[in-house]
Amino acid sequence: RFIVHSNIPFSVTENWFFQHFLDEIHPSYQAPSHYVLSHSIMDSEIAHVQMEDIARLKGHKCLTYLLDGWEDKI
Repeated sequence: RFIVHSNIPFSVTENWFFQHFLDEIHPSYQAPSHYVLSHSIMDSEIAHVQMEDIARLKGHKCLTYLLDGWEDKI
């Protein structure tokens, strides 16, 4: 979650400095590759968040749905 919420590229997990940092704080931890992070872990996190959203919405009778049609032209 730290990497996603900080807008850090997933490739950071393969950076030598990041790996050295992890070795210093937890030598036995092996960081996932950018592929595993962007596929398996993200897919699992998305499913978890969707289930939380569904459970939270089931408790409400009235909902408002808002769509923003704005588009960034970058």
